Amino acid sequence: MKTTEKIFNITPENLTELILEYYSSINHDGSLLDDLKRYDKYCVSDINKLSEYPFISELIDNDKYGERIGSEFRNSIDSDKMGYRCSAKHIYLYFDKDMKLRGYMECSYPDKLDRMYDVEVFEYNDDIRYSKRARCITCGEENHGFTYYRYMNGNVAEILRFIRNFGGYGNASPFDLALPLDLKVHHIVFDGSSSCTILKDDLYYLKLIVQKNRYKIREQYDLLNPAPAKEVPKRVIDTQKRLTKKLDKRILPDTTLEQAVDIFFDVVSEAKYNEEEMLLYEVGRYEEHDTLFPYYFSLVRQTPTKHDEYYHMQLKITYELGEKNENLRECEWHEIGDDDLREYVLNSYAYKELKDEPIKKIEVTLDET
Repeated sequence: MKTTEKIFNITPENLTELILEYYSSINHDGSLLDDLKRYDKYCVSDINKLSEYPFISELIDNDKYGERIGSEFRNSIDSDKMGYRCSAKHIYLYFDKDMKLRGYMECSYPDKLDRMYDVEVFEYNDDIRYSKRARCITCGEENHGFTYYRYMNGNVAEILRFIRNFGGYGNASPFDLALPLDLKVHHIVFDGSSSCTILKDDLYYLKLIVQKNRYKIREQYDLLNPAPAKEVPKRVIDTQKRLTKKLDKRILPDTTLEQAVDIFFDVVSEAKYNEEEMLLYEVGRYEEHDTLFPYYFSLVRQTPTKHDEYYHMQLKITYELGEKNENLRECEWHEIGDDDLREYVLNSYAYKELKDEPIKKIEVTLDET
């Protein structure tokens, strides 16, 4: 396990390294449930049974932020208005011989523990506790992220929680194990006392730069000192009709992929500035494993309507490809202030693979959701 300084150093590089390390650890067949079989199981949803274990009751009652019982159990308690011991839930804590907490599990069918469950498992190294989270609903276990806890004199000093669905074991598309395009990181710093006074509480939104296989910090919020609300700018309503006509006029049946990309970004650059504009680059199938659906290369400009829906101007190029391109997929959302999307597209693996492939069809469309 990494050092404390390395784990809690909030930089894009360090966060990326932690995420890739976690991803590598879950990139195999198997379930987090397998890790719990060697530990002692205690039912904590049966209030009569729980009264037999006062040390567990004390553990639960003294927890504030998941520092004692884990984030999954803490969330279950906080989100359940009926109380976590309601009859609809079956909740178990797992302890080793030294009475260290090794796991949490909430399930719907106690006679079938491998169906409909939430689970969190814990590892320890000196003053660090590390946990992995997973969930199973119907089609296999999905990995939901991980958390680092740092302790000082037995009290929590820091929590660093990574929140996102990575997909996982036993799942078919679209729930295959994969690095998420975006995820959330919650970092809390405490004073190290038993009162768990929060000194710092920051929320980060990360975005995956696919071509570099690394994450950047897209947004950061100080939850203790929230920024004053910004004045909402006057909304720019752009139906994109004129822009679509320009694009359609310049796209010809014999236009190459290289020319089409240049034309799209050239036309989009002529549009009136719109703070809510978003661009999308996407490559794949509409039905991923159905070979009846051709591959498409798509560039989209999205703008809002008056009714909080969207106009989508789309340049769509379709191909008929063989098995060698079965895993050809790209998806990148781009907002105002992001790095140049055109450069991203031209450097993407999908673009390089499709650049010299024959185009089946090329079209420009405008839709309103």
